[in-house]
Amino acid sequence: MSLNACLILLPRVFRSSQCKSVITKNYMLYKNLYLCRLQSTTQNRNEVLVYHGTLTTQLRGVKVFSLMTSLTGIVAQPFIYTQLMSLNNVPLMIVAWSFFGLFTIGTPLLLHLLARKYVTTLKYKPETDTYVATTLNLFNIAKELEFKPADVKVPEVLGMFTSFTAKDKALFVDPRFFSDPKHYGRIMGYDKPLDFKLCKSNISEGKK
Repeated sequence: MSLNACLILLPRVFRSSQCKSVITKNYMLYKNLYLCRLQSTTQNRNEVLVYHGTLTTQLRGVKVFSLMTSLTGIVAQPFIYTQLMSLNNVPLMIVAWSFFGLFTIGTPLLLHLLARKYVTTLKYKPETDTYVATTLNLFNIAKELEFKPADVKVPEVLGMFTSFTAKDKALFVDPRFFSDPKHYGRIMGYDKPLDFKLCKSNISEGKK
C-alpha cells in the first residue's frame, strides 16, 4: 500500500464509530488515572513529615532477609524430610525438625514481635489536626494508623519499646529524631495544663 493510499484511508478509519468509541474509552481511562494520581499527590502535599525512624532501613533489610531465609527453609522441607527419613534415627529427626521449625517460623515471628511497635515515619495533617504513624507488619508491608492527640494515652509504666498508645495500639518513637519537638510534646501531652489539685493532694498525702 502506498503512502498516498494510507493518508486517504486514515481519516476514514478515525471517523468510524468503532474507532471513536475506542479512543473515547482510552481517553476516559487515562483521564481517571491522571485525576487519581493528582488527588493522591495533593493529599501527600498536605502531609508534613515530622518524624523519621533512623532504623527503618536496617529494620526493613533484616525483615527481608528473615522472610527470604524462611521461604528458603520451607521450600527445602521436602528434601530435608527425605534425608532425615533415610537415617532411621527418631531423636535426630525430632531435633532437626524442631530446629528447622524454629528457624523458618519462629525467627520472623520473634522479629515481628520486637519491631511491630517501631514507627518508621510520622506525618502530620494540618487540615484535620491528625497524625499518621507508619509501622511494618509481619510481611514487611507498611501499615498506617491515623490518630489525634486526644487518642493518645501515655501509660504510667511503659512497656518494652513503648512510648505511647494510640487507639489501643502501642507505638515507639525516639524523641531525638522529631523535626519539630512541639509535635512530640503534643503527642505526649506536655502542652496540657498541669492539674495543681492533683499535685496538692499528692503533697498532702506525702506529709501524712
